[in-house]
Amino acid sequence: MKSKLTFFGLIAFLARVLAGITLALSLFIGNASIIQAKEKFDSDMQDYPSAEEAKVLSEEAGNEAWMLDSPEMSSARAAASAASCSWSPNNFPVGQCTWYTDGRVYQNGWRLQFTQSYGRDAYKWWDMVTNANKGQLGYPGDIMVFSKSSNLPYGHVAYVESTIVAGKKWNVLHVNWARGTVIGTKCGYNIRRVTVEKMSTGKVRVGGSSTTYPLRIWPETTS
Repeated sequence: MKSKLTFFGLIAFLARVLAGITLALSLFIGNASIIQAKEKFDSDMQDYPSAEEAKVLSEEAGNEAWMLDSPEMSSARAAASAASCSWSPNNFPVGQCTWYTDGRVYQNGWRLQFTQSYGRDAYKWWDMVTNANKGQLGYPGDIMVFSKSSNLPYGHVAYVESTIVAGKKWNVLHVNWARGTVIGTKCGYNIRRVTVEKMSTGKVRVGGSSTTYPLRIWPETTS
């Protein structure tokens, strides 16, 4: 009887050892899987844009909350970004409204000068562009500056293409805001033409939208 108990005791002991080994292997394999999963996640995340880059891609999102200009990148990153698509002489981030407008007026021979090389968000252009007159009517070749608001936390700038009604209605060209008709692309970003109309409140309506936006009027070319 004692020998049988010893035999069954040995079997039970070996079963517990085997179960322990199995558990240890499961934990080891599980940890390895977790590590592999984390490494894959980190690798996959490299293919996704940063928060700043996501805003540059805002037109594709189909949500006006994302159709806004992001704050400027660091000067070093902005310079690297601009170098990939030479257009903005002041090295604004590629795809931003500031990038397009800076390059568009430069085509006309107007090299914008700013009080500083950083913190030049769109709504600040009214105060920061040093080689411009501050106009009230808006003529072809001028820059339209939108003030910041809840819908445009960084403001917006656009190039005045033509005047429909002096001081009241214009066609402007811009990027990084899905308002207007696409007329072409620059470095893969849509260039849009949209009609902007000044309302009796002093704000403007963009492309017939019921929403109105505050305007800071125009830096005019000094040439």
